[in-house]
Amino acid sequence: MRRIGAVISVLLVAVASCALPSDETAVRIDPEVLGNNLRTDIASTTTTSMRSTPVATTVEYFLIGSQGERRVVVAVERDVEDSATLFERVAVLFGEGIPTIEEAERAWFNPATEFTLTAARRDGTILIIDIIATNEDGTIANPIDIDADVLRDTAAQLVYTSSRFEDILSIRLLYDGENIPVPTQTEDGDSDGLLKTSDYQN
Repeated sequence: MRRIGAVISVLLVAVASCALPSDETAVRIDPEVLGNNLRTDIASTTTTSMRSTPVATTVEYFLIGSQGERRVVVAVERDVEDSATLFERVAVLFGEGIPTIEEAERAWFNPATEFTLTAARRDGTILIIDIIATNEDGTIANPIDIDADVLRDTAAQLVYTSSRFEDILSIRLLYDGENIPVPTQTEDGDSDGLLKTSDYQN
């Protein structure tokens, strides 16, 4: 009996092995039933991004606010990319979004937006800033037609903002490439030379 049982076991193993797939009995599997990661009929692409996240630094800009009957400069912060040029850093003050809604609710305003920045360059410790204002027809406005308070407040903004830039001690404000008298708060009243924070301390 023991020998018959062994023979039966061998026959069962042989029969079972015939049911297993082998190289001789390979069956093609329909690609449609495979997952995409196993299919060879679908092209796979890998995209590697080399773009790094820009590194930003926080820069102080100055708006105009009120302190009683006096107008004062008030500091606000904006994030600027480290790779930004000097022109791009100054241009933030002339762009949209400054002041923010919250800043405007504090009655802070930005007279610099009355002008267009055309150039900003460094000459040693001096920042030379060139601006223009335009008429409704797009022509450049005559500087004598610009409200003196607007020009003075804009100059104050630029002087204090530029003082936060590395190694800048003063600015020269040009209008369409030319020197113009710029209102200050000193005894002399106007300046067509270098402007410093001391010209707007009052």
